[in-house]
Amino acid sequence: MSIFDGKRLSSDGFKLDVERMRAGWYSDKYFENITGMLTALAGSGYGFAGRSTMLDQLGVNTAGLDIGNIEVEMQWFTRRRPFSLIAGVDKALAMLHGATGYFDGDTFVNTYHTLEVEAVHDGALARYDGDPRRVQPVIKARGRYRDFALLETPTLGALTRATRIATNVYNVLVA
Repeated sequence: MSIFDGKRLSSDGFKLDVERMRAGWYSDKYFENITGMLTALAGSGYGFAGRSTMLDQLGVNTAGLDIGNIEVEMQWFTRRRPFSLIAGVDKALAMLHGATGYFDGDTFVNTYHTLEVEAVHDGALARYDGDPRRVQPVIKARGRYRDFALLETPTLGALTRATRIATNVYNVLVA
């Protein structure tokens, strides 16, 4: 819940429309397209057939990489100068908890347990000096991208609204 007690709010405390969230109702269309494309690539057994000069130089072998099941680290961060007072983290985590996964026919298979998630607590300060290479992530999630790509829009929305309100209130109190 906060940096003061180090506890998280239960997912049950939020009124989330998880069914529609899983179906992409609250997501930007391109995330729905990406999820569909990755699912189709996984179903066809597609493996990366190209080359990356940069990755070759780093010694990374991309031959046959399973693109449809690619695992990524996604980071949520703020770029408000000079800082943001972070809020909405528990709601964003509840969204990930309830809607990470895929449909097998009409049945939703929740894969949240396969994610590695790190997150700050509400009340943390995230500083930003204007350099996009020096952001401070407030949430990091590592796992199969197609399982949580649809959640970028709603999780950002939860973080953005709550963080803007918390930061503005903090600035008024300091003034």
